[in-house]
Amino acid sequence: MKIFIFLFSISLFSDSISKSELRTLKKEIEENFKDKKYSIVIPKIEKIIIYSEESKYRLWLGLSYFNRDDLEIPSENDEIFLRNKKIQNLKTNYLNAEKFISEYILFLERRNLLKTELRIAEYYFILGTIAYLLNENKKSEFNFKKSLISGFPNKEIIKFNLTYLTQNY
Repeated sequence: MKIFIFLFSISLFSDSISKSELRTLKKEIEENFKDKKYSIVIPKIEKIIIYSEESKYRLWLGLSYFNRDDLEIPSENDEIFLRNKKIQNLKTNYLNAEKFISEYILFLERRNLLKTELRIAEYYFILGTIAYLLNENKKSEFNFKKSLISGFPNKEIIKFNLTYLTQNY
């Protein structure tokens, strides 16, 4: 029994991180995110959200998944299995982006902070784009409308997207 407790405590605390390491990691994340090094920042943010309750890291993780440029785009020349794997990687990536951005919006809604978030319309636009890429047209339309209502600055883009969606399904 004592051995079990000892092994459990070792496994539980082996992944812990000191406050100075946490500060350093946060600084690295902030610098990499500002420099748009999204592929580099993803594993760091995934690590930090275990230790930090700050919602901005969840948002940054979602935005990093959405903006990353290191995933291969499938082409018609790829073998079917390779093409399907690339498609699945892109889909998983977009689902992760949607999950974390949605969590951030839900966090704001629960605290009645949606009106204070200046970029909320942009986040709804991104969610609409992700839903479109995942062929979820109803969800895409919903998020584009929320973006429009929330004050997205370029209303013509939203209107075009909504018109396109309603004419094609």
